[in-house]
Amino acid sequence: FGCELLPARYDAWATALGKTVLFCELAKRRGGCLVIAHRDTLIRQAAEKLQLAAGSDEPVAIEKAQERAHFGAKFIVGSVQTIKGDRLRRFVLRFPDIEFIILDEGHRATAKSYRAIMDAYPRAKLLFVTATPDRSDGVGLKSVCDSTAHEYHIVDATADGWLTPLKFVPVNTDLDLS
Repeated sequence: FGCELLPARYDAWATALGKTVLFCELAKRRGGCLVIAHRDTLIRQAAEKLQLAAGSDEPVAIEKAQERAHFGAKFIVGSVQTIKGDRLRRFVLRFPDIEFIILDEGHRATAKSYRAIMDAYPRAKLLFVTATPDRSDGVGLKSVCDSTAHEYHIVDATADGWLTPLKFVPVNTDLDLS
């Protein structure tokens, strides 16, 4: 896409197709990662799946609010709202060698808060995962990514049997919405 920021790729898969499982397997193969997310549910889900992928010998750490990733952690899941400013500077001092960063809901990575984390690790490989590669404000992943790693749309996933076909059921009502 002609991005000058970083060598980065993104996966755009429809909801419920296993983006989290995919990136956890990639993190395991690479021997560690930092996952960045913006909601507690996504942070906890990523930590749980990473723990399954990494195994019991590699505890997954969380960097969010009062939670601090333990020194030497290879697998860290962090909150973009927490890892900023002075906390980001201290985090980089504690974990200077992060080589692989995964941005969950990667379409959000065009924001300054995400860019600050990416800038703090200029040599890290980046993977953005999202079901929403096109933003309503027109600023897409092309502004932070070099290429698309893979796309798997809802229509294709349904045809391949991975998702249940949509079934529309009309509802009749006398409800007045005026």
